[in-house]
Order: sequence, then structure tokens, then C-alpha cells
Amino acid sequence: MRTSISDDNIYPNFCEQASQDTMIFNTFRINNKYTGILEHVTFQQGLVYLDLIKKRNPELLKNIYKYSTNDSVGSPMKLMYDIGHFSPTTIRYIKVLGDLINEFGNLDNLDIVEIGCGYGGQSKIIMDTFNIKSYTFIDLPQVLKLTKRFLESTNVDMSKVIFKDITQLTNNENYDLIISNYAFTECVKSIQLTYFDKVINKSKMGYITANFISDIFNIDYLTKDELLSMIKNYYIKDEEPITHPNNFILLWK
Repeated sequence: MRTSISDDNIYPNFCEQASQDTMIFNTFRINNKYTGILEHVTFQQGLVYLDLIKKRNPELLKNIYKYSTNDSVGSPMKLMYDIGHFSPTTIRYIKVLGDLINEFGNLDNLDIVEIGCGYGGQSKIIMDTFNIKSYTFIDLPQVLKLTKRFLESTNVDMSKVIFKDITQLTNNENYDLIISNYAFTECVKSIQLTYFDKVINKSKMGYITANFISDIFNIDYLTKDELLSMIKNYYIKDEEPITHPNNFILLWK
């Protein structure tokens, strides 16, 4: 059964191959089997993200060299910005980090969980900045193998990371912060409900970039009203820049 938009055989199978084959791994971030799901942020979107960083979190630019190491693995398409050559996706990760700081403050010593972690780029940017307590990655098994190899290749402290697919989730974990950029709202409803019971409902704070494009792929999913009715004390902010009509950022704390 297809669990999400990205669970299309092509993407997970490619992640499995990239996790095992060094030649594929070395260029996985420009392979069209991968960029259909990730690494497709445009140059112009990168400019907007960078402008937002400069306006809201200019202190993050002091770490720009450290963040640039996110682009040292996988041969991403790097474009020229006034901070240097960067993948626009990495600039987006820095912008999201700024959002997290502005909404939740210092992330030191937090237990963080991410649904739909891709290759782990967002987590690396966070862990480049804060001494988090733990970081749990939830994704398809094949994707998690690639995430693990990427993080190992970028010298992340692997003693703090936990990898789980949906079959390994229990009701015993609690988290300080859940992050999900698009992935949660791209899952089928049955998977979303499992994530809600075992992850979202166990998280004190939340940052979900929500999109509702699953109907394009004929996937049954929680509607916006259904999702909002399930979360207490939520508030909504605009996605900047807007990458699809009706997208928004869902937060709670």
C-alpha cells in the first residue's frame, strides 16, 4: 500500500541504492530520481529565504561556513548567492532553523523528532547550532538508510540520533518538538492518524509546513479542518515564500 506521495517505488528504491553504492551516493542530490521529491528549491526561492534570514536571524550568518558543509555531500546543485555557493535547499533549512528559534527559543537539550527527514539536512543544520538531547528520524526504511549514511558522512554526533520507520513507533516516547516540512500532510490518512497518536500527540511543541496536494495524486488524507480540529492551542503562520496555494505553517507550544 502506498503510504505517501513519495512512496512511489522510484524514490525509496533510489534511496536504498544511494545508501549502498558510493558512486550513486556521491551524486544523489542531483539525480532526477531524487530531485522529484527533494532538492528542487529554486534559485529565486533561495533568494527569498536568504532575505528572511538576514532580516529575522542575521546572527545565523555567523555559522555560514559550518552550514556550508551540508553541501559537501551528495553533489547538490550549488548556486551563487552573496553568502557564497549554496544549494537553495540548504538555505531553506537555515530559514526554517530561524523560524524554530523565533517560535521556540533555544533548542539545547530538546528531544526533537522529524517526520519525513529526507537525507537529514534539516537536522544537520539544527545540530550545527544547538546541543540537542536527541533527534529521532521517522521515514521509510530505505530513506532512513540514506539519512544515516549522509549524517555519518558529515560528522554528526550519531550517539544522539534514532531512526524509526512507522512499524517501530510505540506509545512510550515523548518529544519536546516535532518538525515536519510537507511530509506529514503528504501521507495517506491512516498513516497520518498513526503519526498523530504516536508522535504529534506526544510532542509539546510543533512546526509543520502543511500542504494539501495529495488530491492531485488521488490519496486520501486529513483535510485542513480535520487536522486543525485535532490539535490544541495551534496557531498558523504564512509560508514564506508560498510554494503552493493554500500552504501554511502549523505551530503549537
